[in-house]
Amino acid sequence: MKRIFVNYQRPGTLDYFLIGLVFLAVIIFCFLNPAFSFPDTNTYLKAHIYRFPGYIYFLRGLRYIFSENYEWAVVAFQLFFGLSAVFVTHRKLSKLFHLGFVLKLLFLGVLVFPFFNPLLVANKLVSEGLAYPLYLLLITYSLELLFTSKTKSIISVVGYFILLVLTRGQFIVAAPILLFMVLLKYRKSIFQLKNMAIFLIILFLPITTNLLDRLHRSAVYGYFETTPFSYVNAITLPLFVSKKDNANVLETETQKEIFRLTHRRMDSMGLLSSEAGETVRDQYLLFHNNFPQICNQNFHEQGREFLYTLNKTPYWSSIQIEKESKEMFPKLMDANFSNWLSIYVYGIKHGFKTWWILAFVIGVFIFSFIQSVRRSDETFEFLFFASSLLLSNAMV
Repeated sequence: MKRIFVNYQRPGTLDYFLIGLVFLAVIIFCFLNPAFSFPDTNTYLKAHIYRFPGYIYFLRGLRYIFSENYEWAVVAFQLFFGLSAVFVTHRKLSKLFHLGFVLKLLFLGVLVFPFFNPLLVANKLVSEGLAYPLYLLLITYSLELLFTSKTKSIISVVGYFILLVLTRGQFIVAAPILLFMVLLKYRKSIFQLKNMAIFLIILFLPITTNLLDRLHRSAVYGYFETTPFSYVNAITLPLFVSKKDNANVLETETQKEIFRLTHRRMDSMGLLSSEAGETVRDQYLLFHNNFPQICNQNFHEQGREFLYTLNKTPYWSSIQIEKESKEMFPKLMDANFSNWLSIYVYGIKHGFKTWWILAFVIGVFIFSFIQSVRRSDETFEFLFFASSLLLSNAMV
């Protein structure tokens, strides 16, 4: 790869000493803080059908082995797996981009930041504890695949992608981005056997992961279905901006009753956009700060309870609420589209802190795409890949 940062220095004793010092600080900090359990933690321990299987097996496996001490075993595993991922990412990408000493130190700081407040990824007993290191490794080996001749990196890409998506399904969006990057990178030689094999492997990655998710659910619960939570999650914002009479846009009495139950409780708790201030910022913050109450503890919980009264077959209500959400989502979104869109766009901006940073990332995305299509330039290809990942993560 062309040298983006030309003052690259091979890692020496000082580099490893500083890395060790930073890692020691992270370890001490994490073990001085407690393990944090959340309502979601219990749903993984109980292997609820609407949870992705990766963290279920991980959490239940450690509880089986360590019994009452499993929480600290989880923290220790997430911590040392996370630091291992940071070390691999830091070493490989520092070499790939020819980072100098100062930039390597800054890069290391960015990588270990999630272990500290407010994120505390190692101390929280939720899927982010595994997702963060898996995401780092996926991106690292994806960059190695794209910008070096190490085509064997595709094995690591496949492995980490499957583990990541089976832990947190939202990261499946990385597949189309990576697929497009392969097309962009090898557009003049895509029909060569090696490049075509890489393309086809990435093309079938989401299908393979989807199949594994279905097989897990079929074996454990008796339903050959994907994790039933995508539309449950997506419908939360349309519910937040909804009005009482929006029940009329829904087709079935079941959907109307689920909506009425949800809207009534949200109204009583002051969790509707109409209860927030007049600005989009006020509305978004009310939505963002109360997302679990609106989604998990309201719509999802009440919806499943109502559906269970209609059919008491085990797990049916959890599957059905996802199907009802899929049908309700576009109708409720369309009923209050302008309000939904304004809060959704503000949410993307919130991920970047300011409109200026968002505009800058969009500008980099568009400019680097144009330049990458016009000519083969690894600098612009990397900028396009990075900006695509940033935007996709902010949008889901």
